[in-house]
Amino acid sequence: MKRSIKTELWKATHNPMFYAALAIGCLIALVNVFENKLTADQLRPFILSEDYVGSRSPWGFSLFLLWLPVNAVSYGNMLYCVVWPILAAMPFGWSYLRERKGGLYLQTSVRTGRMENFVAKYLAVFVSGGLAVAVPILFDLLASAMICPYVLPNIMRYVQIGDGYFLSELYFTVPWVYALIWCGVVFLMGGAAAGLTFLVGAGLRLQVMTMLVPFAILMALDGIYSTAYEQGYQVLELSPLKLVLAVPNAPNPEWVVLTAIVLMALAGFVGGYWQVVRRELT
Repeated sequence: MKRSIKTELWKATHNPMFYAALAIGCLIALVNVFENKLTADQLRPFILSEDYVGSRSPWGFSLFLLWLPVNAVSYGNMLYCVVWPILAAMPFGWSYLRERKGGLYLQTSVRTGRMENFVAKYLAVFVSGGLAVAVPILFDLLASAMICPYVLPNIMRYVQIGDGYFLSELYFTVPWVYALIWCGVVFLMGGAAAGLTFLVGAGLRLQVMTMLVPFAILMALDGIYSTAYEQGYQVLELSPLKLVLAVPNAPNPEWVVLTAIVLMALAGFVGGYWQVVRRELT
């Protein structure tokens, strides 16, 4: 099992689509960084001017106000919210169908056992999908830190995170710890979403269609929850598509975020086992 996992992890993180997903994600992060630079340049003169009346604190363009998962009004944030399921699925969509068409997956399943090979492949897909989604968020944090000053978020001023949001108290006290924890949450969210591609396995001939499976599922759920939100029935953010952001439309308490991750992971693993092991390899 250990050898199989190591082999699958190497393949999952050493293929062109994995690198492409990282590159696209980091480009989206750069959009947010560029917006942060413009915001900082616009606000800095007002803060430094002698006749400015008010606080001279650069809180208006602090790092933890403009970081991509928190900055709900940036184009980078909105673009990332839409494409992250595709980024998570890109490494799997390339490697799995390629192996299926070439017969490699069947050969490895015969040598190592169907269940062992599936578990190794699922873990590899989880890790590669998680990295493809989380690395751009970490990159944005570090890149924005070179432009935006570290200023402790002020709960008395306007800020998107409020009571009931994921670890909101930690955000206002130790934001660096909050940011690193959120990067871990995004990793888990991306990995769980990537596993949803197993629901169709090799059933779709075109690789691009397989890569769009998590996107299609999460978009459908988001449409349902958005309708409920508009009707006033939704008091918590339940859409997995938007739970990847620290500031969704409604509060996202810890249990909601973790439940969404567990449910997606279970759906991908159980559904994938039935599709891949019980159907495609029988």
